[in-house]
Amino acid sequence: MRKTLFSIISILIISVSVFAQMEKYSVKVNMDDNFASMDGAFAIVKVNGQKVKRIAASSSGKLEFDLEFGQDYVVEFHKQFYATKKINVFLGQVTSEMIDIGCYGNTWHVGMIQKVEGIDYSVLDAAVGEIFFEPDKKCFGWDADYSLRVMDELERLEEELAAKKDEFESALSNAAKATSKGDFARARTSLAAAQKLFPHDSRIEELQKDIDKAAAAAKDAELADAAAAEAKQKKAEEKAKNEEFNELISAGDKALKSGDFEAAKAKYTAAGKVIEDTVVKRAAEKAAEKLVKEEEAKQDEAALAAAAAAKIAKEAKEAEEAAAAAEVTEADEANAIAEKEAAMKQKEADEQAKIAVKEEENQQKAKEKAAAEKLKEESAAASSAKKESADASKAEAKAAISKEKEK
Repeated sequence: MRKTLFSIISILIISVSVFAQMEKYSVKVNMDDNFASMDGAFAIVKVNGQKVKRIAASSSGKLEFDLEFGQDYVVEFHKQFYATKKINVFLGQVTSEMIDIGCYGNTWHVGMIQKVEGIDYSVLDAAVGEIFFEPDKKCFGWDADYSLRVMDELERLEEELAAKKDEFESALSNAAKATSKGDFARARTSLAAAQKLFPHDSRIEELQKDIDKAAAAAKDAELADAAAAEAKQKKAEEKAKNEEFNELISAGDKALKSGDFEAAKAKYTAAGKVIEDTVVKRAAEKAAEKLVKEEEAKQDEAALAAAAAAKIAKEAKEAEEAAAAAEVTEADEANAIAEKEAAMKQKEADEQAKIAVKEEENQQKAKEKAAAEKLKEESAAASSAKKESADASKAEAKAAISKEKEK
């Protein structure tokens, strides 16, 4: 494992011999993450925390730069979605005169580590390597002891990252398998789990396209099956309607032949309603109307002939009755005149009788009136005599009383 870690995160320093004095510390760097593209990767050189240089890497992760003697440097290596690595370069006490003619620059191999949610990268807050000048060799070396001191933390980081990568690969595999089985919901769930681990892995987008394509194909197949089923159902329905239509037409023909025109019309109309096709439906309705109208016309002709015969018979009867009436007209007129004259004479006699009765009534009333007046006079006379008698009696009584008083 340590050998693997060294190949990924350590710095390989390869000295290049030349026959010239080194004026600057020249560095060549290979940044990589297996075969992942290093587009957008870059290095930043800092002195006392201040950025003094930024160097862009090629897509393969290669870059070159020089460092002046007389200063200490921190070189940072950056790429989006990757953890930043740092290397300390101690050149503060170095001059070009101190360097052997056979020493010239280094090539660094910097293995980049992707950032994954849930992993602690704090070990990389410190430098992962240190470059310094070795006076006895008059050249530059790297501090292996320093690297060994952070090796345990780096190994823990690498193990966690390896576990996350295994989890990622498993999620991708599950997504691919689910896609092949048509379980697209499960495929998307597995892909989401993989994307959470390494959201910028190019395979995420590729597999997402595969899932979408397979899902669309499955949807198209499902729609095609549904359309086929619908067409089959529609064909069966049309067959049933045609059978019902033919049965109704046959029944209508039968009713028409038997003279049951209302039943024939009902059957033909029902047949027109069964077929949804407007042309067929209207044709059936027109045929029904035509047949029924023809039969009704025949009936109307027979009815007209019967009506004409009845009219002729009626006119003949009326003529006969008129002739008979003409024969008795004169006798009737004579009888009418005699009856009228008799009625007038009777009226005159009635009026004379009424006058006689009226005179008799008036005479009777006069007699009754005279009798009443006479009775009234007699009654008045009797009353007067009675009063006189009473007055005489009172006078006698009064005289008798006075006489008694005198005694």
